[in-house]
Amino acid sequence: MESLNKLIKTVKKYNAKYDITEKSSDAEKIRFELMKKGLSSKECLELRQKVIEFLKSDAPDSEKEMIKGYTESLSIICSAIEQGYIK
Repeated sequence: MESLNKLIKTVKKYNAKYDITEKSSDAEKIRFELMKKGLSSKECLELRQKVIEFLKSDAPDSEKEMIKGYTESLSIICSAIEQGYIK
């Protein structure tokens, strides 16, 4: 039981790293959105546009690099939406 409690505590601590607060940066907020499950096609396309705008902004390169690490699957999904494979 003790090892289970340790595991639960570790998972909560890990998840807390990604919680959004009023002090969260724009990059952290976008990362949170990128990690969401079950987005609609419209939401995916809107999120892609938000990512594009963020990457064009004057945000620090370190934040842009963080976001890039989460965008591959979004790009694949948006491509499938545009090609009609996902509705």
